[in-house]
Amino acid sequence: MLTVSFVNSLSLCFSHVHHGKFGDVDIAIKTAKSLTSFSSIESRLSNPSNDDESANAAQKSLVDGLLREARLFANLRHANIIQLFGVSPSVSTRSLYLVMEYAHGGALDHLLQRRKCGLYPNVFIQYAKQIADGMKYLHEEGTEHIIHRDLKCSNILILEAIEDIHNDNELLYKTLKITDFGLAKKQIQSSSMSAAGTFPWMSPECIRSNEFSTKSDVW
Repeated sequence: MLTVSFVNSLSLCFSHVHHGKFGDVDIAIKTAKSLTSFSSIESRLSNPSNDDESANAAQKSLVDGLLREARLFANLRHANIIQLFGVSPSVSTRSLYLVMEYAHGGALDHLLQRRKCGLYPNVFIQYAKQIADGMKYLHEEGTEHIIHRDLKCSNILILEAIEDIHNDNELLYKTLKITDFGLAKKQIQSSSMSAAGTFPWMSPECIRSNEFSTKSDVW
């Protein structure tokens, strides 16, 4: 079981992401906004095919989504992908936690919004290369080839803390990490999938016919 002290939280569409401490180690903890009973979570962790007919369908869908994300996430090991440390049900809160590496610099979109002047070319190129390296691993080099389906600046995290966001020299050599695999899918022969993603970042074929591929991630 996980014993953790929470520092602060971020609310997303279907989940909360908390900044916490495990001993002296900073961690990020993701949990669904609404969950089934604790006994149901334990049952589904040990036997994913075990249906709990008494559970609310929407709640069960959220739990299934977190478990699906964890299974895809579990074997990913790359310098530019956020690391999943483990999955833990909590007795005290009756929640399911995804325990992950904590990125002190926050999301890339927050950095860009606060700077309001873009990135210096050297920084931009370095960041773009790191994102490309992480995506190449997902698409071609991991134990399972994965399509992210929701790659955007808010799903790119900066590992190290940033003291002065307007100091271009400080922004150099930061480590970028791809995160949020809630919509990710294994690559399969049929590219037609359920609708997913964030509209402004979706490729034309995804919008027209829900056709996802490595190319749609590149878009």
